[in-house]
Amino acid sequence: VDIIDEAVRGEGHFLGAADTLDRMTTEYLYPALADRASPEEWEAGGRASLFQRAQQFAERVLAEHFPSHLAPDVEARLRATYDIRLSPEAMAPVPSTVTQNQKQRDHRA
Repeated sequence: VDIIDEAVRGEGHFLGAADTLDRMTTEYLYPALADRASPEEWEAGGRASLFQRAQQFAERVLAEHFPSHLAPDVEARLRATYDIRLSPEAMAPVPSTVTQNQKQRDHRA
């Protein structure tokens, strides 16, 4: 209640309050793809659009991510029990495929 009273009788907002600053560092979500740079920094950094940043992020995930949410012994038991035809190797990232997909998109653009 004190912080509300201070905001009402003071500057009319909570932006300068220590509690607000503390919460912004622990509870505020800064979107990974949103560009929070100044216009000058954005231009100096190549002026990437949100679409371009999202595309680069997706390609990086596809090139680097390998699903490993199952312990090896659990995966082995599942594969022994069920007719799983997709090999673990087939699930591995294939950077050359990502590069090829990018070339195809660039060609269409």
